[in-house]
Amino acid sequence: MSASQPLSATTSADTTASASIDREPLEERVYQHLLGQLGAGQFELGEHLKAGPLAQSLSVSRTTVRKAISRLANDGWLQLNEAGHPVVVQLPDSDAVVAVPEFNHRTQTQSTYWQIFDWILEADYQPGRDINPQDFAQRLGVSVGTIRQTFEWLTRDGLLVRVPRRGWQFVSLTWQEAVETVQIRTLLEAEMIRRATPVIDPAVLERLRDESDHMLQSLETTSERDRRQADYAFHQTLAENCGCGVLEGLLMPLIRRSMYGGITYPDVERHLFRTFSEHRMIAVAMLQKDVTAAIEILELHLSRCLQDSRRPPDPKTRLAELPRS
Repeated sequence: MSASQPLSATTSADTTASASIDREPLEERVYQHLLGQLGAGQFELGEHLKAGPLAQSLSVSRTTVRKAISRLANDGWLQLNEAGHPVVVQLPDSDAVVAVPEFNHRTQTQSTYWQIFDWILEADYQPGRDINPQDFAQRLGVSVGTIRQTFEWLTRDGLLVRVPRRGWQFVSLTWQEAVETVQIRTLLEAEMIRRATPVIDPAVLERLRDESDHMLQSLETTSERDRRQADYAFHQTLAENCGCGVLEGLLMPLIRRSMYGGITYPDVERHLFRTFSEHRMIAVAMLQKDVTAAIEILELHLSRCLQDSRRPPDPKTRLAELPRS
């Protein structure tokens, strides 16, 4: 397979397996599991809930854990301390929580997929780099067969490329491939907003709005990894709530591919401010059921990503006066 091979070049069985990665409702299960742990007294008042160790223990991505933690904070069980860390401030009535809900782990291949993708969001790997399945198997403590299956899924999502007689490499996108990825993503994501706006729970949009506010207030102290995860989580949440599993399954690989390519998230301060401001504006427009405005902001949002990643940043530019709807 070459880097330019179409993303749709998969069998129907492959498509079903890949799509199942995206549609699994993990956030709700992680949320209920953590709430059960709070009710069972497995966390103490004032204790800091760390996404990294929790993600590792549950074999899910940190993005999923962070979303569950954010819900716990919105429900009043957690609160950000002065350092911006979520700490336990209230425990559920023990009578209301009989036992910690059992957390059903996904297959080992799915867990491995999300762990590697989490590393990709941390910018651990360079485009074009050769990767050895045995190295990953040793690092993750899984079989080489599991790693190879994971690599096949990542290849279908456009993050890896299979090289004859050499194994796999992280994809190195040409500018044209990057443009086409974002163009197709824009079309699908606009349709996703059109479908999601009438059916999405307003509480989900309010949470996305509040999370965008939090990112805007903490850009100077938030790591690049966390900014990437927050950017991905925003678009992932909308896709998961669009009410169309087929559309979600088509869109999420494109989002991951463009995130990996650095197209949607160049490390430019002015773009970071604009990114999360536009996230907020999209959420607000959808809350107001203004589909046209939400799509217009999305299209501007993604087109600017391409423009800013192609030209060098102007350090004198600062869009602090961008309207906050």
